[in-house]
Amino acid sequence: MSENVWLGMSTDVKLYRQIQKLRLGIGERIRSVEQGRSERNVARDREWFDGLYAIEKNVRKSVETLAQTHPLWTDWLQYVRGIGPLNMAQLIGEIVGINEHHNAIARKEPKARDERERAWAKERGTEIKPTGIGAFDTVSALWKYAGLAPGQKPIKGEVLSYNNRLKTVCLGIVGDCMIRANSPYRVIYDNAKAKYEETRPDWTKGHRHYAARRKMVKVFLSHFWEHWRELEGYPTRKAYVLEHLGHTHEHEWQDFVEPEYFDGFVTMIEKEIEMARGTE
Repeated sequence: MSENVWLGMSTDVKLYRQIQKLRLGIGERIRSVEQGRSERNVARDREWFDGLYAIEKNVRKSVETLAQTHPLWTDWLQYVRGIGPLNMAQLIGEIVGINEHHNAIARKEPKARDERERAWAKERGTEIKPTGIGAFDTVSALWKYAGLAPGQKPIKGEVLSYNNRLKTVCLGIVGDCMIRANSPYRVIYDNAKAKYEETRPDWTKGHRHYAARRKMVKVFLSHFWEHWRELEGYPTRKAYVLEHLGHTHEHEWQDFVEPEYFDGFVTMIEKEIEMARGTE
């Protein structure tokens, strides 16, 4: 499918979140009455809540149906416990549109629509840049964009150096889902947490949890980056810590696929190879 299809899916994901946020806000008003914190008449609120919930479910179904046609899902993620098509769509949605706005301006320079766009093009240049996962030559660059690089914190008065929504999706949605679902990736979380309990007694329980979750998500993102880059025909390379800092332990994506699915997956690949050879 074309890139426009996935850009459209990204827009639908944002719509899903907006509807969900509005529904939850109305739901809180209803709960305040049920708990005696308010005397508001919520008859209309209940109608709106039900109506929004029906729309939300329809949008989610549409997003999930489309997401399940993406090669990342069909070739890999459907075999990984703890991440569903909606979560995958949210990850893709925060990445697929990278540099699209820049390229749209660059293509029509020097006749950009306004002074702001002309200033944008002057600052960033008018060359066409890789979009989506192609914008990240290394997994370290993706970690940084997701706010998972060391020392990345919000600084008052300054623009964030990362995509805060992607960070929320990675840690608060994908990471938590993997832990709750006892995903094979959880072994990284459990091992890291046990190590921090032994080596960092000065950390709070929450600090150790967040650090271990962060480590687990970074490993998953390295596999996400590798698979997507290969599907798009981009070269891949090892993480900076493996190439330059002397780290030797590398997690392979095969270690985190459900065994019963992986066996079938390998069989499917072998059959495809045999069929290809038969047509030569």
